[in-house]
Amino acid sequence: MLVSTFAWTRHSALLKLALALIGSLCSLARAGDWPHWRGPQRNGISAETGWRDTWPVEGPKMVWKAKVGLGLSSFVVAMGRAFTLGHADEQDTVWCFDAATGKVLWHHSYPAELGDKFFEGGTTGTPTIAGDRVFTLSRWGDVFCFEAATGKIVWSKNVQQETGAPVPGWGFAGAPLAHENLLVLNVGDAGLALEPATGKIVWRSANKSAGYSTPLPVERAGQWLALLGNATAYVAVNLHDGKEAWRIRWLTEFGVNASDPIVNGDLMFISTGYGKGAALFKLGTGEPEQLWKSKRLRTQVNAA
Repeated sequence: MLVSTFAWTRHSALLKLALALIGSLCSLARAGDWPHWRGPQRNGISAETGWRDTWPVEGPKMVWKAKVGLGLSSFVVAMGRAFTLGHADEQDTVWCFDAATGKVLWHHSYPAELGDKFFEGGTTGTPTIAGDRVFTLSRWGDVFCFEAATGKIVWSKNVQQETGAPVPGWGFAGAPLAHENLLVLNVGDAGLALEPATGKIVWRSANKSAGYSTPLPVERAGQWLALLGNATAYVAVNLHDGKEAWRIRWLTEFGVNASDPIVNGDLMFISTGYGKGAALFKLGTGEPEQLWKSKRLRTQVNAA
């Protein structure tokens, strides 16, 4: 179970259930890694085979469970380890479990506000595994780079304090994007890129409110772009230097652009809630061409 960047009605009980499901998935002989938000291809699709299409009458066997705290963070799995975040006692905690047994391998806690604005509060972003490192971004701008095996902090910083970018109404929620020699965050008007090894800023965007989607890498005409939502638009930026390639004005109630775009070939589909709806675009060399739009489908958040 991989939940959205934020879904207001869910709480820590779902975290316990998801951990149990991940434990059972990891017991499969051909289980594959799920190292970042929405999986290996960033589309929410698993290439594994041999899935059951029915449950036993007594339900699926629980392999293990754990209490991680309050939040809406999803899970990533690689190298036999499962990672997530949760909130308790005015602290966020990054958890690392043995994916097969549920044994806590390490955890790290740091001070954080609950942030229970119109929902239960707690963590919202999902960790990202890249090589032997794990990266996390908190609702309040705390970024950590850990050694995946040991939990040792390689570096940490608060990007909101460093850049002055405003915290969105429900906090930063997108997962970090590790792409080649960059760590890209949905912070500011059109993203923020750091050096993965040091946390040094490579490029940044204007200090305007971010959205809640996770940066999505897309290759177009030999260049890599990152697609992300801010408070008023969906934007494409060149991953190399952060320069804007195009922008689609996309206004929703409360500035909530939380869903990730879905890209298939030259087509891009966007669907959000909060009074907006959905649209299909054709990607070309300039600004995408809108093929159709509708308010019949209004997807508030992602399902991955």
